[in-house]
Amino acid sequence: MNKLFTLLILLFTLVSKGFSQTTFTQWIYEPLNGTAANPTPNTGSGTSALFGSMSTTSTATGMTGTGCGAQTTGTLAWAIGTANPGTTNESSGVQFNTSTSGYTGINVSWDQRFSNTSTNTVRLQYTTDGSTWTNFTMTGSNTTICATGAAINSNGCAETIGGDQYRRVLVDLSSITAANNNANFGVRMLAAHYQNTGQFRQANTPGSVATGGTWRFDNVAFSGTTILPLSLLSFNAKAQGNNIIVDWKSNNEINHKYYEVVYSTDGSNFIQAGQRNALVGSGEKVYTLTHQNVSLLGSKLFYRLKMVSTTGVVTYSNIVIVRFGKQVQGITDVYPNPTTGIVTLITNATEQVQLNLIDASGKIIVSKQVFINNTYNLDLTKYANGIYILEATLTNGNKQQFKVVKK
Repeated sequence: MNKLFTLLILLFTLVSKGFSQTTFTQWIYEPLNGTAANPTPNTGSGTSALFGSMSTTSTATGMTGTGCGAQTTGTLAWAIGTANPGTTNESSGVQFNTSTSGYTGINVSWDQRFSNTSTNTVRLQYTTDGSTWTNFTMTGSNTTICATGAAINSNGCAETIGGDQYRRVLVDLSSITAANNNANFGVRMLAAHYQNTGQFRQANTPGSVATGGTWRFDNVAFSGTTILPLSLLSFNAKAQGNNIIVDWKSNNEINHKYYEVVYSTDGSNFIQAGQRNALVGSGEKVYTLTHQNVSLLGSKLFYRLKMVSTTGVVTYSNIVIVRFGKQVQGITDVYPNPTTGIVTLITNATEQVQLNLIDASGKIIVSKQVFINNTYNLDLTKYANGIYILEATLTNGNKQQFKVVKK
């Protein structure tokens, strides 16, 4: 079996156990990227290194298939030739760092081989800032490990009984919300004391103290669920007395920080009318903002929504125009006018409209039927500069005409 087959098995395991399906960073060591001291991923980007008392890195025979049992001839793994656990518990081991930007519900998995005399117990730690490390408590509900000869102990560590064997460990880190969409995420696998002995013990004979031996790592993978972009489901503004009531509905607010409602009297220069912080929780969210006492600003106001993520990414909604006084059926505005390409048609409600664009000679150069749900963009980019008549026929038979200047 080759490592492509291994990846398929790992993917199936992740799906069947409820783990994420997208692997964004992976070390398979075929070929060895970077150096033996600091291998870089074969998929994605990241770093790896030894720390503490462990030393002497190279490559050795790796693992395929289920990740459990004897090594697989013809494959490669990262080998630590002197897996010295040090003199202090959980002070020596290996470290993998990668960015989880764009992903949530993070998981990590790896295949680890323990030689007969190597330390038989592993503590998992994680960092969300690249420098502060926190113990992760592995349990039967968040971790799976080879069922034969390996287990999760009462200290929240993984352990093996039996040397010269690979053990695949899959850990669900989704409870660590700070790990989501984090450029400074990393994990460590540390040599740990065996159960309550207060000592490092050997993989094949847990009654004996471990001071060295070898460890190997293969198929180290970080996975998660792709973060969907914020979805703005609706954005509306309407006059109510002297005020404007603005409301909007959104979804997929992962890593979203706040909204700004902005307005303009000319459709070009916008200022803030108010702000709403993103609500906590998943699913659809509904927001409302009242812009008070604005009728004196003009008979027509332009509104749009500025959306800001926790990483500073800014996006904008479409523009909604609100008029004070009697509401006009059909198209209420066409802007910008003059235009260099796209003109936006505005309606107060959903309208089915027959559009004809007529050039200066009276020739119809565009004829289409469209549904306008508050806004519709008409692209004039490919047409020559000049004056055009935009004719709109409504479902009630009424016609509207607008002069549009293309420059």
